[in-house]
Amino acid sequence: DRPGDVAELEDFTSATPEDIMRVHDPKYVRTFPILSSRAPMIIEDAPTYITPSSYELALRSAGAGMGLVDKVAVAARHAQEAHGLQRVAIVDFDVHHGNGTQDIFYNDPDVLFISTHQ
Repeated sequence: DRPGDVAELEDFTSATPEDIMRVHDPKYVRTFPILSSRAPMIIEDAPTYITPSSYELALRSAGAGMGLVDKVAVAARHAQEAHGLQRVAIVDFDVHHGNGTQDIFYNDPDVLFISTHQ
């Protein structure tokens, strides 16, 4: 493979609610199916637009960015628990500070979080 080639995942499985609860409050995660059933709607303080498929997509896309779920945090915890990595580094570089990811791992000495933002 050359750098820049697109990697295609085979036999991909979605995250489970339990995977997401490793980094998010279980009460919060349990609201996802309820919110999706009431869609369309906007969660103003997120701000996040909810559709009927938001819950399914949040599970399917865990590991790639933010939305309903801090997917980067879920992926980091998964790397530790499923693949035996003791320590994980997360480097976040974009326009916004990754304050959700920072909050999740703030007191965790096994996760280094670095954020550069505008």
